[in-house]
Amino acid sequence: MSNQEHELTKKNEAFVFQLGKLLGQSDKLDGDQVDDIIAEVRTKLYENQSTGRTAAQIYGTPSLAANHFLDPKQNAKTMQEYSNWTLTLDTAMAFLTFIALYVGATMLLSKNSNTGIGITFVLAMPFLIAFMYVALMRRLVPDPKNPNPKPIKRWVAWLTIPGITIFMLAISVLLVLLPHFLNPVLPGWLYIVIGVLAFVILRWNRGQAGMHNVGILAVSKLAQQSREQMQNNKD
Repeated sequence: MSNQEHELTKKNEAFVFQLGKLLGQSDKLDGDQVDDIIAEVRTKLYENQSTGRTAAQIYGTPSLAANHFLDPKQNAKTMQEYSNWTLTLDTAMAFLTFIALYVGATMLLSKNSNTGIGITFVLAMPFLIAFMYVALMRRLVPDPKNPNPKPIKRWVAWLTIPGITIFMLAISVLLVLLPHFLNPVLPGWLYIVIGVLAFVILRWNRGQAGMHNVGILAVSKLAQQSREQMQNNKD
């Protein structure tokens, strides 16, 4: 087919160029495979141009498209398509892994093994942080697949973020002040075990949800992708 038959808009051409660049940087595909993918993408974009569908609406961002072709099993769902429970559990387990391992290692390396953070604090704070953070991201990041997203007023964001921060600090202080029988300090090795179990749950949850290559905090990566897709839809 001639290039004339596959003449794309400037935006779609820019998308194809970025996609080809990303695919070319990978060692998973050879030159012929990259050319075949680009030809497939060009054909699909050309066929959808007449209906007004852009590359961003079909594939998302170039990075999302590249990840899809490099790993066909990767789920390119947006943040809004995952359930609150999936995102909250992922975020909570990420924080719990870090906090528990840090507390456990600190206690094991400390001369005074009785000095440490209570288990109620260690378990409660990750879920509190996760719940608030996921709710904040869902509130501040519009769904890129929504044709008429409701804009977020800037003053709302300015008040929401400090308000959540103050609330979480207050809760953390209250948890620290709990009496010992409600917030007992466990041996350091038990915190290590909890951290490892949290990491196992984190990996299991991502496998069940089909989340791949989302970094330490999946909700942050997904929110970033949603913003990029929103911007592409505007351009």
